[in-house]
Amino acid sequence: MCKKFYPFIVICAANFLLTMHNCYAAPLGLPKNTAKIGYGIGAAYISVDDPDGDTNNSLAALPFNFIHTDWLVSDIRYWTELYYYQTTLDADANNIGQDVESYGIRFSLQKSFRWTRSWSPWLGAGIDVSNASYTVRHTVDSDGYLIQAYPDREETNVSLLLNIVSEWSLRRDWTLGAKLEQSIPISADIIELSAIITILYRY
Repeated sequence: MCKKFYPFIVICAANFLLTMHNCYAAPLGLPKNTAKIGYGIGAAYISVDDPDGDTNNSLAALPFNFIHTDWLVSDIRYWTELYYYQTTLDADANNIGQDVESYGIRFSLQKSFRWTRSWSPWLGAGIDVSNASYTVRHTVDSDGYLIQAYPDREETNVSLLLNIVSEWSLRRDWTLGAKLEQSIPISADIIELSAIITILYRY
């Protein structure tokens, strides 16, 4: 049961660190107003490593992604993202179908690289801590009749993240962005390749 609260512990620790950074950013000589908050929406190609058998992959919508980012030092920033999604893996005779629900926090450090005169993407690496539940687990025959039902399960997932983010100025203090990200399981049954479009406000 305690595993359900791991993401919240991580969120509280991250918020403390971000507050401390804001207190000391000015003495470090960083530019003012580098913090941004925003929202993202996108999709992910998801696969689940089910302990009881094979599964089909799923293309899932990512409707809820809340973002905060700020510089740490010149050309290096952190990226924090709270998220939630749910999706369904189709069942058949050889693959366990199930409903997947996941929420958590992603934290990355990103560095800006000037690749061309007009393009300076942020490349990053980080960690994802989430709580995932897998319900209505079952297999069916070719006519759609139930073959076997499996108990629901729940777990805390921990994964490494690799990402790239591009941003374009819209108007004063507003930017449009795009993020491509791959998760690499450490202690997790979910693997994601995701892409989201972001809108960020500098404050």
